[in-house]
Amino acid sequence: MKKAIILSGLLLAVSASLATAQGINLRLNDCGAAGIQNATALCTSNSGIAISMVGSAVVPAGMDRVVACEGYIDVQTSAAALSPWWLLEATGCRPASLTFSFDFTTAPGSCNDYWGGGATGGGGVSPEHSAPNRLQIKLVGATPTENPIDPGVEHYMFRASINRAKSTGTGSCAGCLDAACFVLNRLVVNQPAGVGDATISTPMLANYVTYNGGVIGGLGCPAATPAQNRTWGQVKSLYR
Repeated sequence: MKKAIILSGLLLAVSASLATAQGINLRLNDCGAAGIQNATALCTSNSGIAISMVGSAVVPAGMDRVVACEGYIDVQTSAAALSPWWLLEATGCRPASLTFSFDFTTAPGSCNDYWGGGATGGGGVSPEHSAPNRLQIKLVGATPTENPIDPGVEHYMFRASINRAKSTGTGSCAGCLDAACFVLNRLVVNQPAGVGDATISTPMLANYVTYNGGVIGGLGCPAATPAQNRTWGQVKSLYR
């Protein structure tokens, strides 16, 4: 009987630990288990969204004054160097093709909408990486108020989308068919200065998505796309 009671206690402790374990997911179209891993593009249209990545997280306990989040998505393509279609910075071939949203008021509701439509922000890309076929997407979203965030559930954090502009026809940018791997290597949940932020890098279901298969160099995704650290100041400067 005593052994049964001890075992039951251990199982409850493990279950509680798993239920509140912090972690991140990156999926397509929706969060966590409701999302999908791969987007396939035929590159026959210039309208609509080619890639819609949703970042979500279970945060650690004690985050009672959350005001913002930062996301760092490392990307590697199958080309030897980034093709024009993947040049998403202001001086690139498709400068307005990467957008960000923190509004999940019309989302399917598979995860909790912590922001409640009250977050705004932005981001951009940094092509300076450890290889010529890599880039990093950096983003930040913030609210004007401080609120606690439930550590026991998965929350929507951000959406990063890449559209189909200049994929085909006159004026198109070559490289739409290149495979790519996107890895959310780091999510930072921010509180006011001095209170304490939470940096989360542990995957839950998966912290990566692929485009046109995304298997690169025989390593697969996410092994092909190592983390590239950037500072909070560099991220903020992208949307000022």
